Amino acid sequence: MGKPSEKDLAAVAAEELPDRVEADFDTTVHKADFRG
Repeated sequence: MGKPSEKDLAAVAAEELPDRVEADFDTTVHKADFRG
């Protein structure tokens, strides 16, 4: 198959990142709400 191009890697990263960022963001918000 060969190595994935930078464009391929960017597409995969763009698909995977939102879920991780949302999960981290939700966790941060819940901790902040809990402390508040």
